[in-house]
Amino acid sequence: MYTLGFAGVAKNTGKTTTALAVLQLAQADGLRLALTSIGYDGEDRDNVTGLPKPRYALPVGCLVASAQRCLQVSPAGLNLLHNTGIATILGPVLIAEVTRPGLVLLAGPNQQTQIEALLKQFAALKAELCLLDGALNRLTPLAAADGLLLSTGAAFNEDAAQLIDHAAALTSLFRLSAPPASLETAADRGSLLSAQAAEQLIQTLPHSDNHILLSGAAAPQHCLTVQQALCRPLHWSFANPLRMIAAGDPRSWRDFIAQVRAAGGDVHTLRPLPLHALTLNPFYPRYLPAAGRYEAACLPAAELLQQARLRLPDELPVLDLHQQGAAALRPHLPFLKRN
Repeated sequence: MYTLGFAGVAKNTGKTTTALAVLQLAQADGLRLALTSIGYDGEDRDNVTGLPKPRYALPVGCLVASAQRCLQVSPAGLNLLHNTGIATILGPVLIAEVTRPGLVLLAGPNQQTQIEALLKQFAALKAELCLLDGALNRLTPLAAADGLLLSTGAAFNEDAAQLIDHAAALTSLFRLSAPPASLETAADRGSLLSAQAAEQLIQTLPHSDNHILLSGAAAPQHCLTVQQALCRPLHWSFANPLRMIAAGDPRSWRDFIAQVRAAGGDVHTLRPLPLHALTLNPFYPRYLPAAGRYEAACLPAAELLQQARLRLPDELPVLDLHQQGAAALRPHLPFLKRN
């Protein structure tokens, strides 16, 4: 079974639209699908803007894992198969099979260990592809996925240049390599989240050590403090790109990486995570003060896509699914058939 994670840099950047496109393609290929969410998904309108949201309409035969109360109010026909034993505020997470196509509300596990246990249960039920919908404030559990699709758009920043610069910094973290075999083994120093912890590391790191391993959370500004204070070639290893993103702005990480490399060192991730594509959404909710409501607005879509493709690496597919359709994803997803 292949597990594909979906993450958006902000609300309304197209994460669910991207997941629905993959669902459509996988259904056309006859794959046995499974679906769950780290957050809460499936409401028909955004709870801030009041604008319509895409919803999960699932086909017959699809497996779904969601909290009991969500499944009870889902219009789709469902055959309950298994209680996972994972508790949420909306009841236990249950696995069901869709018997009548329709909409489903999702609220799944939000811890990586829980997700990994759930994925094993999906695999035992012969799922071939699991779609794992991520939550903006809980990116780290997506590390359980085999690969990712990221979504960004004008809802994150209406300034196209800043939007694209953020996307460039963000996606560069997924190109960090694993530590080379020749690099000396380092003691795991856990996390680095305070100025005090940074100062302690500066004082205690032996001069002979050139490898700093941080498997926990680490903030880029404190890592930069250490690098600047020690001012020598160092190799830094972090758990995965998602943990880095969760703890700091990717543009701050870019500045840190540049200084590490300028000093003769490098930055690695213990578990590089394949990024299959970046989807770009020109839509954003525009607030109308006089009316006290939001309306749908868009940046010039073709121009935004062209600028993004010029700025981002050639090997990273950058797609606007509203312009290009779901089929544009097919060549970039290894578990789908090639036409």
